[in-house]
Amino acid sequence: MATNAFVHLENTDDTQRLSDYTSVRVDLLCVLEYASELQKNGYNLGTYVEPLMIAAIIKYGRVFSGGIRRVSLYEQRYVVLAPQQIAFHERLMAIRDKHIAHSVNSYEESQPIARYWVERVEQEGISSIECQHTRVACLSTVEIESIIDLAKTWVQFVDTKIAEEEREILEIVRKIPIEQILKNAPKAPLSNVGTPDKRRKN
Repeated sequence: MATNAFVHLENTDDTQRLSDYTSVRVDLLCVLEYASELQKNGYNLGTYVEPLMIAAIIKYGRVFSGGIRRVSLYEQRYVVLAPQQIAFHERLMAIRDKHIAHSVNSYEESQPIARYWVERVEQEGISSIECQHTRVACLSTVEIESIIDLAKTWVQFVDTKIAEEEREILEIVRKIPIEQILKNAPKAPLSNVGTPDKRRKN
C-alpha cells in the first residue's frame, strides 16, 4: 500500500500566486452556491433571499478588490468576459459599492408620507405621518442567471491559471534536493489563527 504525504512549500512569489488563485476560486464557488440556491428555491427561501443575494455579490466583489492577494482578475475582465458580461459585471460591482456597502442608490428609499381618509379629509385633515421604506430585496431571475454565468466563466479562467501555476511550481520543486524539501514538516491548517483584524502573513 502506498502512502501519499505532503510538505509545506516555502512562501515565494510563485507559491503565493497559486495560493491567491485558489482563494479566488473558493470565493467564486461560494458565489455559484449562493446564486444557485436563489435560482433553485427563489422566494421560497423567505427572509434568507436577501442575505443570500448580498453574500453572493460580496463574494463576487472580493475577487476584484485589493487586500492581501497579489493576483487580481480586475484587468483580465476585458480578456475573459464577453461585452454583455462586462456590462453586468460593472452593474454587480455598482450594486455592491452603492447599495450593499453604502446606501447611496435608488435601490432603497424611505419616503415620509402624510396619511388621510379620502372621505373625511375636508373635515379631519391629515390623520397621521409615517415613513414608507422600500428596497430591492433580491435580483431578478435573469440577473441571478447572469451571476451564475459570470462565476462559471471566471472559475474556468482561474482553473487554467491554477493548473499553470502548479506545473511551474512542480518544475521548480523537482530541481530542489529532496532532503531539503522534506525538512518542511506539515502543520495543522489554520493552526495559528489570530484575530480577524490582524493581517495574515500570506
